[in-house]
Amino acid sequence: MTADEVRARNAALDGELRALEDGHVGATMRNRTYGEEPFAAYLDRYLLGHEQAHAEQLRRTLAAVAGGS
Repeated sequence: MTADEVRARNAALDGELRALEDGHVGATMRNRTYGEEPFAAYLDRYLLGHEQAHAEQLRRTLAAVAGGS
């Protein structure tokens, strides 16, 4: 895998997110674990919150690989 491939995969996700409209975010969905819930809650839990944790982890890892602490 190359850095360009990583960026391309992220761009694909970005493209899906750009297709979101307010009506989508405000919709109700059925979650296997949580039952019926707002799609916004799903996005916050699985995408926004989860990805933020991984972004912070990636920053620390890149700093370590580059010789930082």
